[in-house]
Amino acid sequence: MNAIRTQTCALLRVNSSVLVCSVRYARKPRWVPMAKSKMYKIKEMPYRPVLEGEEIQRLQNNYRIYSGSLVAFQEKISEEESARSLTATNEGSEEHEWGRILAETERDNAIVKEIREKQLVEEWRQIEADILKEKTLLEDKALQDMKITEEKLHHQLNKLKDIITEDKLDEAIAKALSVQTDYNFAIDKDDRVYLGRKNSDKPQDIANVTTDLSTSRIQYPPPV
Repeated sequence: MNAIRTQTCALLRVNSSVLVCSVRYARKPRWVPMAKSKMYKIKEMPYRPVLEGEEIQRLQNNYRIYSGSLVAFQEKISEEESARSLTATNEGSEEHEWGRILAETERDNAIVKEIREKQLVEEWRQIEADILKEKTLLEDKALQDMKITEEKLHHQLNKLKDIITEDKLDEAIAKALSVQTDYNFAIDKDDRVYLGRKNSDKPQDIANVTTDLSTSRIQYPPPV
C-alpha cells in the first residue's frame, strides 16, 4: 500500500508526507476486509404477510395523493389571495401608469411630428430647386434647338433661291440655250493658262486661275 502511495506521489510530484488518507467516522476504512466472524452469516429478512404489504402500499398511495391535493389547494388559495391583493393595490397605480404612458407617447409623437414636418419642408424646397433647375436647362436647350433650326431653315431658304420653279422654267431654258460654256483650257511650259475657245488670246497666270474646273465657266454672248 505504501509502495502504491509512493508511486502516486512520485507521479504527482508531491511529498509522501503530505498525502493523507481519510477514514470514515466511527467505521472501519474501506480497505479493511470483513471480519471472519461475519463472513458466512446470512442476514434474515423480516417476514411480512402479503395482505399487510398491500395495505401499507395502499395507505402510502393515499397519503401521497391527499398530501399532493392539499399542497395544490393551498397554492391555489395563495395565488388567488395574492392576485386579489395585487389587484386592489395596483388599480390606482395602473391608471396612473397608463396616464403617464399616454402622456409620454403624445409628447414623443409631437416631437416626431415636428421633426418630420421640418424634413418635409426641406425635401419640398430641394424638389422645387431641382424642378427649377431642370426647367431652366430645358428652356435653354429648347432655345438652342430653335436657333439651330432657324439657321438650318435660313440655309435651306438660301439654297432654294437658285431652284427653278414651274413658272420660271421657260426663262431658265431660254437662258441655258443662250449661254455657252466651254471647259477647255491649256497650260504652256511657262505655267500660262489659255482658257477656252473664242476667248482672249492673252495668257493668264496659273495662280490667278481657279483649279476647280466645274466652276471655271466661260460665258459667250449669244450668237447673232
